[in-house]
Amino acid sequence: LAFTQMDQVLRIASAFAAPHLARFLDPDRAEMAAEWIVRILLSYTSSPSPTVDTADEDDIRSLVRAFVLPALEPNQIQTTP
Repeated sequence: LAFTQMDQVLRIASAFAAPHLARFLDPDRAEMAAEWIVRILLSYTSSPSPTVDTADEDDIRSLVRAFVLPALEPNQIQTTP
């Protein structure tokens, strides 16, 4: 996912989200997961989907199950050496 001129928004939003995930993941994984979640959120905000209503709780739950939760499972978020 690429964002023109959105690097600062991505960094700030990721830094805000990471501590909320730190209860469930180690700090490095929490930072990576936060960035992934923010990228998904920004994607749906900047380019709304015709099939996902971000105001609908069931649609958001489906989106989270499909794209966020699998990335949070152990060994799914890889760090670069």
